Order: sequence, then C-alpha cells, then structure tokens
Amino acid sequence: MMVLINTWAGMGRGQKCLKKIKKWGDEIAKEGEIEVVIEVTQKLGQKNATNLARKALREGYDLIISVGGDGTNNLVANGIAGTNIPVAFVQAGIANNLAKDLRIPSDIAKTLGIMTRDRIKIESIDLGKVTWKTGERCFVSNFSLGLDARVVQLAETFKQKYHFLSFLPGIGEAMYGIAWLKEVFFHLEYPLVEIGMPGKKFAQGKKEERTTLIAIINTPTYGKILKIVPKADLRDGLLDICRIRKVGRWWILRNIFRAIKGTLGNLKEVDILPRAKSFTISSPEKLLCQIDGEVLPAEKEYKISIFPKALKVIVP
Repeated sequence: MMVLINTWAGMGRGQKCLKKIKKWGDEIAKEGEIEVVIEVTQKLGQKNATNLARKALREGYDLIISVGGDGTNNLVANGIAGTNIPVAFVQAGIANNLAKDLRIPSDIAKTLGIMTRDRIKIESIDLGKVTWKTGERCFVSNFSLGLDARVVQLAETFKQKYHFLSFLPGIGEAMYGIAWLKEVFFHLEYPLVEIGMPGKKFAQGKKEERTTLIAIINTPTYGKILKIVPKADLRDGLLDICRIRKVGRWWILRNIFRAIKGTLGNLKEVDILPRAKSFTISSPEKLLCQIDGEVLPAEKEYKISIFPKALKVIVP
C-alpha cells in the first residue's frame, strides 16, 4: 500500500500524523508481508498528491491511504477517479467533510486499524466533475461560489501568513472563522448568476436575483459544521444544489445556526433545487469559485456533472 501524507494539512496536523504512521508501517511490515511505502506530498510537481496517486496506480499498489483534509482527498481522487484502486482516508485536515460522512474515526490508531483487518469493506461513491474553459476537476465534497469561495481564499492567505502559529490548538478553525466574519461584515458581494438545468433554466440573471451563495453538495456535511443540504448522498448518482439569494449580513448572522442544524432550506430566501445529474453555472462576470477548499480559476461559465460510483473507498 502507498500512504500519501500532506504534512501541511490542518495547519500542521499532517506532520503530527507522519511519525505515528511511520511506526505503524514498521510494525505491520514486521508482522507480515505488507509493504508500506510513505510519500510526503508537495503542492506542485511530481510529488503532487494527484501525480503520486497515479504513480501508485501505475506501479500496481493495491491500496492508497490519503492523510490530509478534503483538499488532499480531492487531489488523490482526481488521480484515480474511475479506476479500481481503493483509497482510505485519515483525518488530518480542518473540515474533513468526506471522512466524517464516511464515518471514518478521528482517532488515527482506529483508522489505521481498519486497514489491517482480515477483510476490509470497500464501497463506491460518486464524485462531482467541474469543467471550465481551460480545464476540469472532480470534487469529493462540494463546489461553490460567492461568499464561501471568498472565505476560502482569505483563509488560505491567513494560513500562509500565520503558519508559525500552527502549534496553537484550533488555529486553523479560528482563521476560517475570522475570514468568514471579515467577508460578512466588509466584503459582501452579489454576482449575477444563472443556473441552467436540463429542460429549463432556474434563476435567470436579473438584478433582483443576485446571489449570495451557490453550493453544489455531494456530502451531507459542508464546511465542517454546516448542513445546508443534509439529505445529500454520496451514493445516489445525483448532486444537490442550494442557492441563497441576495441577503444582508444580519440575515446571515441570524440564520447561521439554521445552517448548522440543517434547517436553512426552510427559509424563503433559500432555494433547494431539484437534484440533478448535470447543469451549468454562468455569469456575465468572472466568478470566484472553490472546490473542496481550494480556489479555482475565475471563469464566466462552469459545467457541473455527476461522476457516479467513481471512487472506491475503505469504510469501517
């Protein structure tokens, strides 16, 4: 098996996992004939998690273990989507949406124990696919534009600038919280957005229909604690879509707990669209978007589709 570790994940949580996984790898290698190869991923180049996942596939590894957050899992998934090699996830990020929704334990020892059972359980899950003018990318948890895309962008700036504070417990979550408050109070924007669905168009780009947020969800949990579409299902072959119309900062603050509890969709300002296999998002202006916690190149149009049963995953 090949273990891919993002040591920068979770403001340094990945680095803390590295020593434990090395010890675990040495122990199981002594007990049996299981070979554990550990690779530390880099953001760019051949050591990028996507390239390393493809390398594991080419070289015939029977299992990949992804140690990081949703961003790392995204990169690994993009390397092996549509193939038969399974992947297991170790929580080392800030949100860990996918791992949580697969009921992967947060305790690393318990997670690694799943991989050494006599029989491991493998399931197939869906991925979303986003295509734009110059590229395409799969997502495991979510794709969104508007408010939270700007929060992701600002939080990434904070993480790079204040990485020396990574030893502080909860610092990653705090940076996202600060970024969210700053965007809500000082930088609310409302892009004109049109969602095109097969057979009809929803939310034509009219001035009175400017948008605070559009999120395409593949997992019930979104942004670590939010459940804006709590019935989203990784295995149903469909994507869930939520649009929050133009609302003010006090509306956002007043209803944040609804988003956490999963009741946001009851409000008139929130549209939960019919589940779909494909649709487009377009605008007369370039849209800032994020995919599994990473900002995408700003474009005027994105095509989104479901990639059913695209990823084989290890589950408890």
